[in-house]
Amino acid sequence: MFAQDFIDELNKVNTFIENSYDQLLSVYGLSYARWQVIRAVVENGEKARPSLIASRLGLTKSTISSLVNALELDGIVGRRPCVKDGRQICVYLTTSGLKLAHEIIPIIDRHTADLFKLVSTKDIQSIMKAFYVLRQHAREEGVAE
Repeated sequence: MFAQDFIDELNKVNTFIENSYDQLLSVYGLSYARWQVIRAVVENGEKARPSLIASRLGLTKSTISSLVNALELDGIVGRRPCVKDGRQICVYLTTSGLKLAHEIIPIIDRHTADLFKLVSTKDIQSIMKAFYVLRQHAREEGVAE
């Protein structure tokens, strides 16, 4: 029963956090999911393969493809062959995408700090360790990420 309670609370917290970011980002016409793609590209040097974004965010490649398609329609990202391997496609931020990202990053960072201000670093590290153990166990059981 304890494990199910943990999963239920995890889902509630996840929904709360996503909703808080969705509300904040709606002013920019973005969802939290779209923002995560933008942030992943920024953190990878302003270009990234869709498979890398999917892996980093724990989302499927098809979900990333849908998010990238929507961001591309909005002129925030584009696609082009990767420099290191022209057979692969990289997602990159357009000029307006870069401007938007650099405008939003400090706002998101403040929001994140505010969300976690009552949680100690030690508590966060403990939770992250539990997540790591659960993911390792899932891998050993053959559960795909």
